[in-house]
Amino acid sequence: MVASAGVTSMTTLANLRLPGFFLATLLFVTGVAAVPPVDLDLFKGSGREFLLCFDLREAEHPVRTGVLLNPKTTTSTNWQHIALPFLTKSCEPVHELFLTWGSYEKCTVLSALMLPGAGSERGFGLLPDVQLVPEGGFVVDDLLPGVYLQKSRQERYFVFVNWNDSAPGRGRPISLGSLALKEFDALAIATPPGAKGREIRNNSSAIPRPLLQTGRVRVFAGTNYPPHLERVELAYTVAPTELQKLIFKNGLKLLGVLLAPLLTLLFLPAKGMARPKWRMPLVVVLALVQLTVIVWVAITATQLGSDSVIEQTIDWAVVVIGTVFSAFVVFAKEKN
Repeated sequence: MVASAGVTSMTTLANLRLPGFFLATLLFVTGVAAVPPVDLDLFKGSGREFLLCFDLREAEHPVRTGVLLNPKTTTSTNWQHIALPFLTKSCEPVHELFLTWGSYEKCTVLSALMLPGAGSERGFGLLPDVQLVPEGGFVVDDLLPGVYLQKSRQERYFVFVNWNDSAPGRGRPISLGSLALKEFDALAIATPPGAKGREIRNNSSAIPRPLLQTGRVRVFAGTNYPPHLERVELAYTVAPTELQKLIFKNGLKLLGVLLAPLLTLLFLPAKGMARPKWRMPLVVVLALVQLTVIVWVAITATQLGSDSVIEQTIDWAVVVIGTVFSAFVVFAKEKN
């Protein structure tokens, strides 16, 4: 039987006293609110009966999933059962579909009531249990069915592994054998704004080749279309955030500004200063601030793309060269 987060919560509430009622209600509402909204309008219009969507555009929840069902092809009222090859943390409630869902050991099972001629596409969002893959690479062929994401600075590598009933240990759970499951006939992936494709192998940033691409959305053939979709790989580089750009740009400016008084204090002899005893403490303080800013900028630089780093570094180099020569002028005057 398909489990339901809402039904389970209501059954629990019926057996609890008043304090437990409020606690369970809070947990239920929190679970529902934990599903970030998925912009399914971005994926609509494909004409598919069952479109499985992956939204990679949000930084806080880097992978969100959506399901779009097209009731125009439904000729009679019926329950449609869906099984997805990954675990799910939470699901968006859709009352008009009488949606129920459950997350089990190796899969997520959903049931929705489809009415004939119900109008436009209907959908709902899921928050999948994404397996984060550490840096250093991994063998894609060894991955079990699920959703995977590797993050390395600005680089992203997304992998969806589907069931493969012909491979040992990679097929659907045996308990689903008696359930008439609806297979997704297309899979769509939306990448973040400003993202650029990154080669995986054979000069391709997406494997297999998408059926079509509209803006940031790529559409791949689903399980219903031969050959059977076993895996989708997508590699891309995200654009730096405004905060990262601000830190790097202003950090370089700060380095240039602090370099002038530091070099002046180093080159200026003690006899030329009104308070010579302040010289070394000021040099130490400025040097420590410079070192802190350098580390700060260096960490941010590793997270940025090479184009941004080169452009800002050139601007910073111009400031530094001008500052150094100005300090040399001070030093030369003092010697004369």
